Amino acid sequence: MNYKIFIPALILAFTSCQTIIVPDREVRSQLKSNLNVQVKTSGISLPQKLYLAEAKKIAFKGNPNLQAAGQRILRAQSVIDQARSLYFPTIRATAGARHQKLVAEGQFGFPTDSYETYGTALSSQWLIFDGFAREYKVLAARYGEVAAKESYKNTKRLLADAVSQAFYRTLLSKKEMDINLELKKINEKFLKDERIKLDAGTTTRAQVNNFQVNVNNSAIAYLESKNSHETSKVVLLELLGIPDADLASFNTEFQKTEFKVPDYELALKKALNARPDLKAIQSDILATEAQIKEAEGSYLPKFFLEGSYGYSSFNNPRFGDNNRDSYIGASMTWDLFTGNSTAALIAQRIAEKEEKLKTLKSSWFEIISQIRQQRQSLVNVLERSAIQKKTAELNKSIYEDTKVLYENGTTSITRVNEVLTNYSISSLSYALYEVEALRRKEILDSLMGLNLK
Repeated sequence: MNYKIFIPALILAFTSCQTIIVPDREVRSQLKSNLNVQVKTSGISLPQKLYLAEAKKIAFKGNPNLQAAGQRILRAQSVIDQARSLYFPTIRATAGARHQKLVAEGQFGFPTDSYETYGTALSSQWLIFDGFAREYKVLAARYGEVAAKESYKNTKRLLADAVSQAFYRTLLSKKEMDINLELKKINEKFLKDERIKLDAGTTTRAQVNNFQVNVNNSAIAYLESKNSHETSKVVLLELLGIPDADLASFNTEFQKTEFKVPDYELALKKALNARPDLKAIQSDILATEAQIKEAEGSYLPKFFLEGSYGYSSFNNPRFGDNNRDSYIGASMTWDLFTGNSTAALIAQRIAEKEEKLKTLKSSWFEIISQIRQQRQSLVNVLERSAIQKKTAELNKSIYEDTKVLYENGTTSITRVNEVLTNYSISSLSYALYEVEALRRKEILDSLMGLNLK
């Protein structure tokens, strides 16, 4: 055989083969269930009247990002179990048979003829002391679990804030729809009256067209606010974890609640005690400190108890009393020099800890700034809302008086247009301030870590 041709051909044949990885049936089923045109919502149903508190509960149940954060808690708990396993002895069963075909002459005193060896054994090793590395490994894992739980709460906090934002957007757009629809009806009433006057010869075509333009503008504004409302509901449904739900099956409901703006220092104290992201960073820092202590354990020796019981035979697979092989003993290993790898690992952990400490400080400074800004904005919007409420009431009264005057022919159409514009703007502004006040209260609660209910 021409090996010079055969070997390259064999290599080419193997390298030309493409490996196709096909996931098993269970994995394919899982992928298909998560990436499907027909979205499964786990039986989540929406009430006809949806309030913010209920929306949050639905999101906590169905949002996949929150569910993914929950899996990280299970992962952290599994890491603890792995660390605890180091306290238990390892037990290993072995069995083997070997046929030795060729033996170098005189090697190890064995015969040069071929021979067989057979053996079975049950061996065990128990780590008794490792410089307290196990203790700190378990401690680091426990802090990791705490960090995972706090990260889950923080994901929940951010989700609640996002739900609140989408919820209040739907409320604001709904108020815009109502106001524009009311203006459309008002202008339609004026248009109807003007057409009657036109037929009677007591008004002009220009005045009729003026109200027709007002009707059209109100209709366009209504359609724009309706589109904004439907879009906001789509965003809300995505956050709730039911993106395929029917938009017409529910309506977000406005629920005005009385609240008191917390003092600035009290708000900071609440944030310091409740913010889960701060607690998660602190847990990470404590876990890193435990990892430093774990690494320092490498400087000390390790002590083991070990033993084995089994059978071995030569050129004969039978295992009798004469073939028993067992031992029990103790051993010690001590890494006296490892190229300074332990010192480098400790330096790495110290740098990680210092980085997290700076991150904690930076996060706290950012929280202080955000709380200060949002609290001031909340106070400001409450003051504006109180003034705007009075303005809206006055404009409504002016509109009603102007309507009577116009019907009696004692005021101009220009004045009517002006009053209608003021009335619509003031009504919309008051609605905006009402919703904005509740939204900013939700933001402030989120910054304090108190928006999980």
